[in-house]
Amino acid sequence: MAPLTRKAVVLSPRLNRPVGHFSQAMRVPAGSELLFISGLTARDRSGQVVAPGDARGQTRRILENMAALLSEVGAGLEDLVKLTVYVRDVKDAAAINEVRRELLGPEPPASSMVQVAGLADERFRLEIEGIALLPAHSTHRPTG
Repeated sequence: MAPLTRKAVVLSPRLNRPVGHFSQAMRVPAGSELLFISGLTARDRSGQVVAPGDARGQTRRILENMAALLSEVGAGLEDLVKLTVYVRDVKDAAAINEVRRELLGPEPPASSMVQVAGLADERFRLEIEGIALLPAHSTHRPTG
């Protein structure tokens, strides 16, 4: 097997195909630098809740915010290797996956979706945390 230089999707023919927009597993090279992203909710820059009660709109805002955060270290959504999605209602999965298909591309990260009793604010439908593989050229630009 050739040395792994970037992330790689791992699929097993012994498992069913994913029933959403995610990969069964992601492999990253040994010694890779990873970025661990705290759970993000749908807030704008001023802290206001975006798209209250709308899973589709909140997913879009969260992934846009995640992309902005990733850009601070020279990465993008395509560098995500794992997402954990916390939802108030698993019935929102179809709307969430629609936006994920649009924004995460053909090789989406491994992912888990967990229904929870509540989130920090009742207007939130979901929260997403992630892990990204940083590009070799990644740089951190301190903010604040």
